[in-house]
Amino acid sequence: MAKQLNGADLVMTFYQLALKWLAYAAILLTLFSVLTAVFVYYELHFGSCQSGGAGCETYLATLYAAGIGVVGFSLSALAALMIKRSFDRSGD
Repeated sequence: MAKQLNGADLVMTFYQLALKWLAYAAILLTLFSVLTAVFVYYELHFGSCQSGGAGCETYLATLYAAGIGVVGFSLSALAALMIKRSFDRSGD
């Protein structure tokens, strides 16, 4: 027989599902930031900006923003997974 869920269990299940997908989204954004940082680093050191140019300051700013994105999104994913795990333990 299927277990009947009350309102509190449904809310907890919704929070767990939302936190799981929030963590997945943050992980994907972290990977995108890493790819952006690698591309911009390559352009700055081996590509068109090796000899300097007009748009190289934009690449440098993008590199800094990608680095901030890597740190911020990875910490957000870690926090979401830790909160989800605490919900999993409190339900036992």
